[in-house]
Amino acid sequence: MHRLFLCASLAVGACHAGYLSPVGEVVVEGDTDTDTDTDTDTDTDTDVVETGSPCDLQLDEAGDEQSDAATLGGVVAPYLVCGDLYALDNDGSAYTGDFDWMVFVADQGSSWEFSLTWSETASDLDLFLFDGDANSLAGSVTEGATQPEQVDFILDQGETYYVVVVGWDGLVTEYRLELN
Repeated sequence: MHRLFLCASLAVGACHAGYLSPVGEVVVEGDTDTDTDTDTDTDTDTDVVETGSPCDLQLDEAGDEQSDAATLGGVVAPYLVCGDLYALDNDGSAYTGDFDWMVFVADQGSSWEFSLTWSETASDLDLFLFDGDANSLAGSVTEGATQPEQVDFILDQGETYYVVVVGWDGLVTEYRLELN
């Protein structure tokens, strides 16, 4: 059994640990009590079957700097990354909170779309794309908590790229980054 993470929707909340059942259903490991008593010693719990796209990668806290970028191995569009930012802050001119740096090699030379959405609607996240030498290529910095942040860019096949998710302001939040 292969473990995976499921992001059913941002409205629901976090990505959850789970697995694919033998018939291809996504099973989220979570408890659903099937009885109505208040004790826990005889409760019968079941796994919850949910639909939705499983994340190709669930980022744990990593990649605060370019040198620690999380590797997005085998990126073939579409690709979905789920993560979170634990600190969103700025000093008026620069980001001072959590950064999530990710690195990948483009599987094809074509126009790619990077779309960032997040669960905490009062938070303001931004999205940046860099080349393999960390030169800025594109960014999406909409004012306020406008979603999604989106970057469209033509990537060269076989080249290394960095994508960065960072928060300008707001509360701790989970995000979904779709690469298409």
